[in-house]
Amino acid sequence: MVNRLRCWIPSVLEQHRRSLQAPHHPVPRPQPLVEPLTNRELDVLELLSERLQNKEIAEKLFVSPTTVKTHLQHIYQKLCVENRRQAVEKAKTLNILWL
Repeated sequence: MVNRLRCWIPSVLEQHRRSLQAPHHPVPRPQPLVEPLTNRELDVLELLSERLQNKEIAEKLFVSPTTVKTHLQHIYQKLCVENRRQAVEKAKTLNILWL
């Protein structure tokens, strides 16, 4: 429930902010994350964008596949997504990834 609120509240605030803007000056900006990604989560996200599997990401980062899985869960929560593809797309939308 808390995670859903984290995802829902920023979008409601963004909608409210947009409704207060003058109609002739729309400013579409990506919504900042409630909780920023760690450097390691950013590393995992970058390798995720290269379509690597958990085992391959683990080898490149010198961690276990279980650790990669944990990082992915945190990334999904923070980006309010449910899978790898959505995580990469959302990161591009928020200018977290430049590919």
